[in-house]
Amino acid sequence: MLQKRRVENMNFLRDLSLKTVHLKNNIIISANSLSFHGADRLVAYRGYLSITVEQHLYARHRVRLRFPFLPCVVQHGGNHHCYYYPIELLQIVCCDAESQQQHS
Repeated sequence: MLQKRRVENMNFLRDLSLKTVHLKNNIIISANSLSFHGADRLVAYRGYLSITVEQHLYARHRVRLRFPFLPCVVQHGGNHHCYYYPIELLQIVCCDAESQQQHS
């Protein structure tokens, strides 16, 4: 039951364009998947520094998450790298706004 709901949510997310709201220059991303754990348990930098995504966001961007236990949106990068974005730091971008930004 939960797996079926997770697949439905993921199919819905893949069709959306998401915009970060915590960066100086916010970017538009597309979701590849959802994490099973929240930012308070996901390890940043592939475990190199033994810090979580929540700790990274506070140290680097001075952002304190209100809901660190919620799953993160995962964007896959090159060389098996994954970027984790907490859901509360993302906005859904309207299709018209996205197409206008690409043409500018």
